[in-house]
Amino acid sequence: TTTPTPTPEPSVTPRPTPEPTATPEPTVIPTPTPEPTVIPTPTPEPTITPSPTPEPTTTPTPTPTLTPARPQYAVTDLGTIDKGGQTFAWAINNSGEVAGYHVAFDGSVTEAFVYRDGAFQIIPHLGGNDTRAGSINNSGKVTGASATSSGDFHAYRWSPDGTMSGMMEDLGTLGGVNSRGAMINDIGEVVGSSLSSITDYYRAFIYKDGQMTDLGIPSKSDNMGTWANAINNFGWVTGAFNDPYSYHVYLRYSDGSVALGELGGGSSSQGFGINDAGQVVGAATNENGEYRAFIAKQDPMTGQWSTTDLGTLNSNLGESMAHAINKSGQIVGNSDTPAGLEAGFLYTGGVMYNLNSLITSNPTGIGGIYLQSKEWATGNAINDFGQIAAIGTIGGNEKGQKHALILTPVPAGAATQIPPNTSYNVVAPVTNSNTPNASTVSLVGGIASTNQSVRISFSSSLPSTKSSFAAASDVVNIAGTGFDTFVLQMSYNEAEAINTFGSEAEARLMWLDPDDNQWKPAVAGYTGGSSQQFINRAYDPSRDFQLGNHGIDTVNNTVWAVINHNGAFAAGKVLPAPTRDPSPTPSGGVLRSRSDLRR
Repeated sequence: TTTPTPTPEPSVTPRPTPEPTATPEPTVIPTPTPEPTVIPTPTPEPTITPSPTPEPTTTPTPTPTLTPARPQYAVTDLGTIDKGGQTFAWAINNSGEVAGYHVAFDGSVTEAFVYRDGAFQIIPHLGGNDTRAGSINNSGKVTGASATSSGDFHAYRWSPDGTMSGMMEDLGTLGGVNSRGAMINDIGEVVGSSLSSITDYYRAFIYKDGQMTDLGIPSKSDNMGTWANAINNFGWVTGAFNDPYSYHVYLRYSDGSVALGELGGGSSSQGFGINDAGQVVGAATNENGEYRAFIAKQDPMTGQWSTTDLGTLNSNLGESMAHAINKSGQIVGNSDTPAGLEAGFLYTGGVMYNLNSLITSNPTGIGGIYLQSKEWATGNAINDFGQIAAIGTIGGNEKGQKHALILTPVPAGAATQIPPNTSYNVVAPVTNSNTPNASTVSLVGGIASTNQSVRISFSSSLPSTKSSFAAASDVVNIAGTGFDTFVLQMSYNEAEAINTFGSEAEARLMWLDPDDNQWKPAVAGYTGGSSQQFINRAYDPSRDFQLGNHGIDTVNNTVWAVINHNGAFAAGKVLPAPTRDPSPTPSGGVLRSRSDLRR
């Protein structure tokens, strides 16, 4: 047996390992590194530690803005003085007395008149046969222009004196041949325009203390004119001055300083009315050369005028002119209409109304209602109770016969039946929303002793009385409470009270005593009481219900009194009589009762 010999492993000589050859790096074109996209990390919800739930806070519901009620007016047609003649109403005072003029049927005479208590009182001439009235103040005094025997016109002031003629005063001129009285304030001061002997142009004047004086309104040339159209009870005057191309409004203060106005964006402006707050109304041209009614007030510190364009009755197209403004800012004038005619307007509460659309009572059916002509616009065609002196045409035709009119706001009123042993505070408050003061009357206390029919009605004007009384409210008539003791409360116009009395705290609930036609505190008319205590706060039924107590609440603008009589009431004050009015000289005139007139 052969044992195999193992085959030896072959001897292997290792080969040397070569050095590796380095592979060259490739050429890399760098790519711009984009801005990193940042993924925001969510903010963790904060850990809220619960706290006790507070009582819910009640947010008061805002008072809605109410659209003012559309005014309503009743027409009083004054008729004519002779058959076929015409009458024109130019101005009205707070007693509802109207100043104007009538033209005879044959054109032979033009006579100025005052209409009061249903009768025309004719203002005498200054020697000619043409007299016109332009303004009447709250004392019934009138100014205008009257022809003299030479045919020239002179400004005049006429005063009632209880006779058929009244007293007529020729105010003269500034040396020229003609003058015209435009407006008279409650002090008896007259403003207007007169030809001057120096320049032979019209110059604005004021007549007071028995003398006519040039107001010294600067014009842009010595040979240009100035006109005064209106004056308020502080002696502030507005009107216009002219240059060779246009007219410009001005406001002259009682100290003689003058503010000149450039209004409306156009080249011309004129002031026709001003109230005691210094608000001026008139007309100014716009960029298109159209006259637009405006209201403006000048800041005496900065000299800047704030002006509002009142627009027109024709969707802001055409022209308009504002003639007068009362204490509450109601404005009247004339405007173009869509029919291409001219109509009177009332601007109140930011709205311009066509007067013809506001008439609810018109017994004679007269139409075509408009105001005084733009050639002689003056500043009191509306009184402080919203009554308007206007002109209407028979048949509404522009060429028809003209009649003087009084437009009177339709007053609010109510009647309430009160059973025995029932509180008078169940009578709903009545607000006279058709007037500037919008007075509210309430019966806030007292018990009816028997069946009572309580009647509350407002007067459309301040009754003519012997006392120098000023009201900061409408006049209300209360009837039907018998001799029961009750609490009468009435609102007043705060701005008017401050303007008239100096402080609203001076206002009281006043009563017109029918025995002597004098305004007195309301508690002066009660019977059976022993005291009159004034309380300077709101009425408190828990402690104030005592006959004779009365007071004022200046927070809520109300006056109140505990009384047991009826009558006419108002929030107001008896003022001292004006003292700066010089005595006029007498002349003649005619009083004509309406019942004696031929219609």
